[in-house]
Amino acid sequence: MTILRTKYSFLILSLVLPASLYSTIVEKKTFIREYTYTAGEADSKLTARAIALEQVKKLLLEAVSTYIESFAERQLSETFTHGKSDLKEITKEQLISISAGITETEILEEKWNGEVYWLKVKITLDTDYLEQNLGSIVHDRTTLISFSQVQKEADRAILTIDSLKKDLANAKSEAEKLRIAESRAKSIKKLTYGDLCWKAMHLLTNEKTDKETRFAKILFYTDEAIELNTSLGFAYMLRGAAKEQLREDYQGAINDFTRVIKLDSVFFSYFAYLRRAIAKKALNDCKGAIEDFTIAIKMNSTSGQFFNTDSTTSISDLLVGRGTCRQALGNYKEALEDYNESIKLNSKNSNAYLRRGQVKSDLNDLEGAAADLSQSIVLYQELGKEVFKFSGFDTYLLAEAYQSRGLIRILLKEYQQAISDFEMTLKLSPDFYNAYRYMGFCYYLIGNIPKAIELHIKAAKSGDLKAQEWLKEKGISWGK
Repeated sequence: MTILRTKYSFLILSLVLPASLYSTIVEKKTFIREYTYTAGEADSKLTARAIALEQVKKLLLEAVSTYIESFAERQLSETFTHGKSDLKEITKEQLISISAGITETEILEEKWNGEVYWLKVKITLDTDYLEQNLGSIVHDRTTLISFSQVQKEADRAILTIDSLKKDLANAKSEAEKLRIAESRAKSIKKLTYGDLCWKAMHLLTNEKTDKETRFAKILFYTDEAIELNTSLGFAYMLRGAAKEQLREDYQGAINDFTRVIKLDSVFFSYFAYLRRAIAKKALNDCKGAIEDFTIAIKMNSTSGQFFNTDSTTSISDLLVGRGTCRQALGNYKEALEDYNESIKLNSKNSNAYLRRGQVKSDLNDLEGAAADLSQSIVLYQELGKEVFKFSGFDTYLLAEAYQSRGLIRILLKEYQQAISDFEMTLKLSPDFYNAYRYMGFCYYLIGNIPKAIELHIKAAKSGDLKAQEWLKEKGISWGK
């Protein structure tokens, strides 16, 4: 038996923060800082502004990160026990990255007199969102790493700019001044590149504006960044993510991710392989997706520490991704091997148990399938309580696990238990409207025909074509 699936969802490392990042704001905390930059011989108004803005943002993010650290100590009385997502492992650098990811920056005032650039900037923090989602933000290590990487580039650029400013002041010849000025201009371009990427990344996570507006602005910022520097991969990554998530332009996303890989940036090419695998899977190119997942697994196996990730847990997730592709191609035994290895690496990988339960059903191991699906339900419930303690837990996968187990229980002739599973499925997610039909089938098998018809009508009204056919065969109207 092949279990019915409407989605393939797997917890793969993601480049962007959760889609609910900018939920309805209830309470805000504001931070304001000023910065004065004294221009050097090679500075223009634009370069002075870029440097001043980066410096004042750094001051603000440090202040916000200190607040978040204090907030977390007050709010989180328990440590996270799922995988390695303990808040105590988050570094100061990553706290600054969290701050950058969940705040909005606004320039209040700015002045330039030809020698000095002065800025007054405000950052706003949604504390209601922070309280609800701190656990899921901390758990999203890949996003933290991406933010940290961009911040490191900006910090290095600032140090270089400052050093070259001093060198320029001490330069003796015009040729030396020209060389230093050109080097400094390149570093300032990097600073501007990073700022454009920050703006694009915020738009990816900001649901306050419609998708088309966000996409247009992201395209503008990333195109500008790419024009400044075609040899860096981050802008291509962001543009690819926007095409994938906001337009479902999977081929366009694949093209951008491929460009990142060709640039041979080890850090971003790793994530590009991940994102490209997911995009290929969406286009039903399962063979191509398997190839990309395999490369990502190899990269993580040899360079996991380079990406600052828990290599064992990450590879476990990647194996689930590859397994779903093998399963979709009907390579059930290979998929089973991936899920077995995934669970061996991380015994709390709820997705691995869900997918292994489903592939065991494909291999007609019904008892094994039921056991794995039961374990996945337990682990998803633990995940909801622990890691996402302060957020609305996405119940889709938990609902899928209940429905999958319900289908197995039908085959095991455990009809009442199957009905209970389908009831829980519908309670967790209305997307699984087929569960009405499955429940109706159970009632039909135990002889409760009126209840079976009632549930088939509900399924038919929800758009279940098989329920509609069943009712039509029996001459029953469902009120189109």
